[in-house]
Amino acid sequence: MPILHFTGHARDRLRLYHLREDDIAEALAHADRRVDEGPQRPHIWRRRGDRWLRVAFVAGQRVVTIIAVEMLPTGPPDLEEADAGQEPPKRPSPSDLET
Repeated sequence: MPILHFTGHARDRLRLYHLREDDIAEALAHADRRVDEGPQRPHIWRRRGDRWLRVAFVAGQRVVTIIAVEMLPTGPPDLEEADAGQEPPKRPSPSDLET
């Protein structure tokens, strides 16, 4: 596995979202989606519970530099387009939750 190097911005985001370096390594190894915005700016998406982890990075031969880390409520754009034609899930009302 390559060495992970985190920029200051990425480290700040790790603290903000209560993530660890291991979480990012796991996301890179098992990404749900990969989006290439250009040859030097790929990013990956990994679902974590009801949110999405987005990691922007620059990959070298031995070092992967993590540029940005975000936790977002929606997934990658291609996933949103696929879901656009579907009705969103209905939220249960309080009466539905009573037993």
